Amino acid sequence: MADTIYDSLRNYTSESLHTEALNKVADDVDKREGSVVFDMTAPAAVIIAKCFDALYQVAMQSRIQTATGEYLDLCAAQNKIYRNNATHAKWRIHVEPQDVELTVRSNSSPGTQFISSNGLNYIYEVIAAVRDGDYVVECLTAGADGGRDFGELEETPIVDALDSVEFVKCLDGGQDTETDAAFRMRWWSIANSKGYGGNFYDYQTWILTDFGQASGGYQFDGFFIFPAWEGGGTVKIVPTIKTTEGAYLPADSAAVNALKEWLDPAVISGRGGGMAPVGHCVTVHGADTSPINVNVSVTMVAGVSLASALIAKIQNAIKSYFEKQRAECVTVLGDSYPYAYELLLSISALEAAVHDQSTDIRSAFVTLEAGEVYHTDYHITYNAFEPIFLPVTGDITVTEV
Repeated sequence: MADTIYDSLRNYTSESLHTEALNKVADDVDKREGSVVFDMTAPAAVIIAKCFDALYQVAMQSRIQTATGEYLDLCAAQNKIYRNNATHAKWRIHVEPQDVELTVRSNSSPGTQFISSNGLNYIYEVIAAVRDGDYVVECLTAGADGGRDFGELEETPIVDALDSVEFVKCLDGGQDTETDAAFRMRWWSIANSKGYGGNFYDYQTWILTDFGQASGGYQFDGFFIFPAWEGGGTVKIVPTIKTTEGAYLPADSAAVNALKEWLDPAVISGRGGGMAPVGHCVTVHGADTSPINVNVSVTMVAGVSLASALIAKIQNAIKSYFEKQRAECVTVLGDSYPYAYELLLSISALEAAVHDQSTDIRSAFVTLEAGEVYHTDYHITYNAFEPIFLPVTGDITVTEV
């Protein structure tokens, strides 16, 4: 196979350029090492080689396959595809005594701040009051690490007479900045999808890349799309959105209506008044949630008891697994007509998630309660003709046996 331009640019080393320059000099001229000609051409060869290396870097950073960092961002932005930035974790905390009133962050002033007491120095700021003693705090450092349970917090600086400050519930685990590998894979997934006349991939691209900018802030993280669900030209969409309770959850009515009006305004449905092509009648429905109780029985190693901190970690791990399964379901196109989507809650995967929380757990046994008790995997199938209920964790009971 012939060398590409990228291979050719790598061939221009200072040694090869110096040799080529010396070969251009007449044979009757002294061009041995140490000669005037040799010493004059060597520095020029080095400088020219650096120019070729710069050209190589430009070539590699100008294509999606090999671009990295901000260059990858620039390449993808040409197709209106943008990297997912890191987000801030949010927690509900509880303070004692409960009658102390903390400052809630506003546009003009910061809220009461706390620092993780384990030495990692993550700062959490109060952004909302829930009820007596309970507040919502946001980690000021973006990324998934802010969603880790550090146990107790300390006020910084110490202003209020607080006896204790503890994490109660993770409302949003936060996420790290999308890696180059993940971003490139998502770019290829969208780029390789073929849009034609308002098919599945057209709607996928429109909603993911255009709607968030045009809608004034709504940003869906997934959706069920059912093309031709009631015949040619009909499309049904059920979007999901990230909330303070987690990701891939039902969108509220305002977001659902905004998407419907953007795609296919109700007053002129099917006439091309929105993004949808002429002749497409788009139905946008909201989903609902289906709480599933999770019962976990753990056996600890000898001499170790089940502590409240470990129970909280197990509960968070189970919630994360539910969210991961919802994500896989709503972001993967079903392969059967009329596009059925499947979601699996695996008992073995849940038990593995429990085991991963501590080496002190000797064994774990998990069951699910969704109308009946499930000791084996729980499958959910979604189609266009029935309401969609997304599984969320209900009561998570962790007991030691």
